[in-house]
Amino acid sequence: MNTQAGAPAYDTDAQAFFTAVEGGGDTLTTTEKDAVNQLVIDLKVGNEWNQSQWIYPFVGGTASSMKWNLKNPVDTDAGYRLTFGTSISFNSSGIIGIGSNSQTFANTHYNQSTNSDANGLVSLYLNQNMGAGGATPTNWYDFGGFDGSKEMAFIMGYNNKTTMFGQWGTGGFLQAGSGWTYVNDLFTSMDDGTTLTMYQGTTSVASTTKGFSPINIDLTIAGSNRSSGAQETSGRGYGFAYYSNDVAGLSISNLDSSVATFTTALSRN
Repeated sequence: MNTQAGAPAYDTDAQAFFTAVEGGGDTLTTTEKDAVNQLVIDLKVGNEWNQSQWIYPFVGGTASSMKWNLKNPVDTDAGYRLTFGTSISFNSSGIIGIGSNSQTFANTHYNQSTNSDANGLVSLYLNQNMGAGGATPTNWYDFGGFDGSKEMAFIMGYNNKTTMFGQWGTGGFLQAGSGWTYVNDLFTSMDDGTTLTMYQGTTSVASTTKGFSPINIDLTIAGSNRSSGAQETSGRGYGFAYYSNDVAGLSISNLDSSVATFTTALSRN
């Protein structure tokens, strides 16, 4: 806890994150600290905190401040702190990349196979370069990887931002061309081992029967990690990212409302 006289008493997990960020030489504003602290508190209302592997709030405005995993703020690959490509930029809204640039990526160092994942959920809050206009590559991977035989993919808006796409390993994929709106929002892909479902906010956009198969390569945000490096990278921006490999009892509603409170506090919505 923060014991300085007159200072707010933060959740111990939030304080550990602040200590890591500031120990690395960065500065967080009171607004950022309050927003992150409330995010931790809100995620702990359900299973969303305990069952997360990594949570990236993207605060502080620099590469060194935005690399930290809120769930486990240690500066190691094993702790899933991010490694950024040279074409990612940083601002008060989070991170943003350049489309079709091999250096637009954020490597989570998270490997589904080595973690023996049997299911999974990834959520990304998209909040920059989300307009309907502008040039768009055929495929903009918001998250994923390909290990040579199996693919993990989540794309919010390809085919000129008209289609949502999700895949968790082998066994097919899911596309949605309607039922969602390309605006600032939390987008989620979840495969519980038997069913793949994609969400915008709390709304189920599309769902299909599909088994889960973990892939054996580190997963990246803002691109698809391949043996040759990041490919089909995103020109989009992200204000929050979350991953769980234990989806039993997770609440999409609580996750969405927690992120909405967080992004509103930081004017990312």
